[in-house]
Amino acid sequence: MILPQSKPQYSILSFSDFQKYKEKLSDDICSQLDEIFKDCSQRDQDFNPLLSEIVQLRQKLQSQQFRLSIVGEFSRGKSTLINALVGEQIQPVRAIACSGAITVLKHGSKKRIVCHYKNGQKKEVSFEEYLSLATLSKEAARKHRSDELARSQIEEIIFEHPNLEFCQNGVEIVDSPGLNEHPERATITQKLLKNTDAVIFLTFASALLSETERELIDELKEQLSGGSKQEPARNLFIVVNKMDDLDSDEDRQDVKDSVEEFAYGEYPVLAGQNRIHFISAKAALEAKCNNNRNDYIDSFEEFTKSLEYFLINERGNTELNYSFVKLGEIIQNGWFFLDEYEVKLNQNTKNTETKQQALIEQIGELSGQSVRLEILIKRWIKELEIPLRKQLKSSWNKWIRLSLFDDLKEKSKKWESDGDVVWKQEEVVEDYTDKFKDDLINAIIEWGQQNKNSIDFNIKSLDDRILNELKSLGSSKLSSVNLEKVFLQQLPYEFKFKVDKKAGYGDFLPWIGTLFFVGLLFGSDDSIRNQIREEVIKKGLEQFYKIQSTIFQKLYETVTITFETRIERVKEIMTQVMNGVQADLDNQDKEYKKILRFCEAEKAWIYQKRQELEQVQNNIDVIIQNKKTIEHEH
Repeated sequence: MILPQSKPQYSILSFSDFQKYKEKLSDDICSQLDEIFKDCSQRDQDFNPLLSEIVQLRQKLQSQQFRLSIVGEFSRGKSTLINALVGEQIQPVRAIACSGAITVLKHGSKKRIVCHYKNGQKKEVSFEEYLSLATLSKEAARKHRSDELARSQIEEIIFEHPNLEFCQNGVEIVDSPGLNEHPERATITQKLLKNTDAVIFLTFASALLSETERELIDELKEQLSGGSKQEPARNLFIVVNKMDDLDSDEDRQDVKDSVEEFAYGEYPVLAGQNRIHFISAKAALEAKCNNNRNDYIDSFEEFTKSLEYFLINERGNTELNYSFVKLGEIIQNGWFFLDEYEVKLNQNTKNTETKQQALIEQIGELSGQSVRLEILIKRWIKELEIPLRKQLKSSWNKWIRLSLFDDLKEKSKKWESDGDVVWKQEEVVEDYTDKFKDDLINAIIEWGQQNKNSIDFNIKSLDDRILNELKSLGSSKLSSVNLEKVFLQQLPYEFKFKVDKKAGYGDFLPWIGTLFFVGLLFGSDDSIRNQIREEVIKKGLEQFYKIQSTIFQKLYETVTITFETRIERVKEIMTQVMNGVQADLDNQDKEYKKILRFCEAEKAWIYQKRQELEQVQNNIDVIIQNKKTIEHEH
């Protein structure tokens, strides 16, 4: 089925429109996003990939060029066509085939020609040198064309120029040697088609679509269609040159029918309308150079408009739409990362609150453990103290009943006094009473020493129980303080009875003195002294026996105090630990308030960035809507 070439309707987006949209996206939108995300990246590195994406997209927009490859056999007028496209006599033109290297014409800030060699070297050359390098010798063109092409060391020639008409719109034009006899045809074709947006296959009217040309077009179609032999190529144009060589309308119509039959016949080569054009590149170039109008300049302009439409609306539009989508994705990712950053802020606040709550619970737990320990220690003391008191009381009574008198009597043998037993008996009694008191106190101390092991054993038993509880508290992580170590440091283990002359255990002197004024003692000096000793011991013990229970009670109070000291020390330790935790809580509260202030400020910043991103998205939507409006108007 033949698709007729419809009367083309060109417009929608022009090259200038396309460039404006690219500039808006790269210079305005990308710059706005870059500024936003640079600010964001200072707070969170998650935004760094977005900055990289913006840089890549901007570079893509700024460096985007349309690549237009001119392909055909030798002597089909490719150089003339290119000169007509750029509006200047750039490519060398001869009556016989002359292109000897791939040449890329592109816009540049100044006229500059760089020759790239196959060994990787490059060299800037003059226009005259270019004309020589870009063409085959006449002899090679006539006889040994393939040999000279094979020996060429030139990879490609880049020709930059500020005033090339078609190239000013961001189009690179690739001129190729004739492919029909090129010794590296497959390699050259592959290189020509790499990153190309459109391929123009040039044939001429008087020798239309030779067998080799048809084969070459099939090769191009297959490569442009991704290797499919059945699929037609959407970006392939067939241009029939030298239509002015035909003399009659009938011939011209036959050429048109033949090309359309080949292109859109049973096995279509081309896809899309306005892919076939009939021109005279030479006549169009002359008209351009002379600023004239003719039928060929009209058909040539129709051809260039068709190229412009295709490049912008079928190729460039795809890139623009990709950029719109990509920018939308970047903005959405920016929103996502802002949400994630806000989640992190909330998590920081929550973590601090959790730490605060943990410290509050720790204080409560420590307080409860302190009360529990106090109750527990009191119970242990009671358990230990009752049998210990009975044991000590029994030992005390036994000591008084069986040992005390004999001990004092034995000690009294060492009592001395300078007083006269006849004339200064009171002095002797006073001296012996003091000795009695000293010996009685010493005897009590000796009794205490004899019972110290029992007391120490019970105190150690209590301390061991306390240490086990403190160790258990330490292992429960309630406190970072080594409670056992603190307990042992603050509580010396050594136990001592508090016994001395001022202990309040009785003052026997007035009673004993009164006793000896009642009557006189007779006998020798030693006999009288012994009688006084015995009487002091007798009367002193009688007095002691009356208060011995009180003395024992006072002695035992030392034991009780020792036990109860454990309670106070544990309470002090627990208070110390709780104070430490409270200090941690106070510091945590300060940190929480600091984090809260920071998070509030950051959330305000997040809100601002969201607003900025929303504004950028609105700007993109305006650009898209403006583009749609232009498209609908046409």
